[in-house]
Amino acid sequence: MGFANPYFLFGLFALLIPIAVHFFNFHRYKKVYFTNVSVLREIEIKSKKQNQLYKWLLLLFRCLTIVFLILLFSQPYLKNDEKSLVKDGKNIVIVFVDNSFSVRLDRAKAKAKEIADLYSATDRFCLLTMDLSGKERHFVDKNRFFNLLSELETTPSSKMMSDVFNTAHKLAANENGKNKTCFFISDFQRSCLDEENFIQDSIDNVFVPLERGDENNIFIDSLWIENKTIMKGRAIDLKVRVKNSSKQAMEKIPLKLFVDSRQVAVASVDLKENESQVVPLSFNIERNGILHSNINIMDSPVVFDNDYYFTLLVSEKIRVLSLNERKENPYLIRLFGQEDEVEFDNRLVANPDYNSFNSYSLIILNGLERIDEGLANELKKFVENSGSLMIIPTKEMDLESVNAFLNSMSLPYYAQLKEQTIRVNKFDKDNFLFKDVFSTYIENISLPTSKMYFPIVSTSSTAKQSVLTYSNSDDFLAISPMTSSNVYMFSVGLDTAFCDFVNNSLFVPILWNSVVLSEVVPKLYYNIGEEEQIILAKEKNTSLKEDIVSVKSKNDSTEFIPQLITNQKGYVLRLHDQVSSSGNYDVIVNGNVISGFSLNYSSKESVMEFVDKTDVNKELKAYSSQNKFPFAFVFIILALSSILCETILMYKLNKLSKNEKK
Repeated sequence: MGFANPYFLFGLFALLIPIAVHFFNFHRYKKVYFTNVSVLREIEIKSKKQNQLYKWLLLLFRCLTIVFLILLFSQPYLKNDEKSLVKDGKNIVIVFVDNSFSVRLDRAKAKAKEIADLYSATDRFCLLTMDLSGKERHFVDKNRFFNLLSELETTPSSKMMSDVFNTAHKLAANENGKNKTCFFISDFQRSCLDEENFIQDSIDNVFVPLERGDENNIFIDSLWIENKTIMKGRAIDLKVRVKNSSKQAMEKIPLKLFVDSRQVAVASVDLKENESQVVPLSFNIERNGILHSNINIMDSPVVFDNDYYFTLLVSEKIRVLSLNERKENPYLIRLFGQEDEVEFDNRLVANPDYNSFNSYSLIILNGLERIDEGLANELKKFVENSGSLMIIPTKEMDLESVNAFLNSMSLPYYAQLKEQTIRVNKFDKDNFLFKDVFSTYIENISLPTSKMYFPIVSTSSTAKQSVLTYSNSDDFLAISPMTSSNVYMFSVGLDTAFCDFVNNSLFVPILWNSVVLSEVVPKLYYNIGEEEQIILAKEKNTSLKEDIVSVKSKNDSTEFIPQLITNQKGYVLRLHDQVSSSGNYDVIVNGNVISGFSLNYSSKESVMEFVDKTDVNKELKAYSSQNKFPFAFVFIILALSSILCETILMYKLNKLSKNEKK
């Protein structure tokens, strides 16, 4: 048998106290003289023997109570050489130290040092942290392990425990040796503990729970905007989800919104215990460009998550490309050609610039007779990369090639041209294209009439929204929503030979909103340690490959060069763990700021819910090598039983004493 706290055994010297009290009884007895004691002698002898027996038993139970309490605090356990952590021969030791924000790192490092001190200098050690970086995944000697431990700092990364557990076991499995043990030192936040994903093998595990940190915390979990597009002069409706990760209600918690370091809105929130609320904030966009922003919440003592950062990229112009078969559409030029907010480009389909497609928000296929395979593939990439597409048919359209393209994208297809006069008699006033168009609903609004049209046919595998509908239920205009964009399909060409739509009152709002809403709102923020790829906003200049791209923090002097790659989403920055602080960042090329983004800490670390120390062993029992006999429970029962027997004996002694006095 061994003892987890052997120094408590020195408390056994306390047994001298009840023994001394028993043998050196300092009570003084008063003599009482009787005229005749012959009748009492028999009773006196009997009472004296019974009294002595009770006192010896009382001494025994008092000593046993002290012994049981001392053994309880010394935490005895049964030694099992097969389960011993430190074994003869070479030991392979992996120590995971949780260095996330919620952990008191000095105590975690002290625990790791205590563990390493149990082993010899010939054993091999591996130090893992929440970063799980490549430089950690190798074994070192004891001295080098201590050096790495002393250099350990807090990290914003927050991995699931299954990632840590499985990584440690894979490293141990690849190392030669029989004696392999993995130690996991953590506060075991409930949001990160997913033991159901642990791998099971024969490697020994020891879970070392740390003291909890501060459990009261209010933080911003996420935010988003309700607007489908952001433009100068428009109001932004921001939604902020605030969580109370504590066991007490919080009142009048202030939230402050800053844009370009200037406070533009403020709000307050009342939260019950463990409650979350969505708080609305709104402000007007006063300029184009990069708007670095943050929301500050006043909360203590946990302060690392008091600021939540996001970046709005407001384009000066929305870029639209019209691919034409032969000539430009005069009605589209008249609508968009002179607008300051729209950059409208025309190009013949015979001479397309595929490399520039990614810089546009909307591509209009204006009267194309056919769509060849090369163009179809580029358009498909464009839509997958959040670009919107508008299809305007022509009488000479080759249905076979056009429908082959539509089928490849699971879109509705065109049927044969119908030459008949038919009127649109229904429109979906609740469609997003008509948002803010009508202040009041006009019952007898003028709707377009077509002289001919291509029926738009949908199948069970296609999604479609009917915007304008003919009297025979065929679609005049249909929208097929994609992942983050839309495909607009007209059944007619935009000229008077097809219909009078170009002169109708709905022509301008439908075309204008389809352009404005095609501008995809870039991602507002990324989480450190979870998303290492930053997608740059669409830029006119697509020749960044030969330039050096750098990233600089707006909060401090941090600056580094990321990896620049291209994929179907355009230009992407890979950070490779070069960022450890939340904040707003600028993307710089040749000294000019071309874009920006924001990074926040993972909200998992902000949820101050921990697994109790007693529950850690219960929840991780199947994976732990420390399955001890429950001596603590046994010694508590024995100590209580001894105290109960002592109480009964005291009662009997008092009763016997009263009888003697009588």
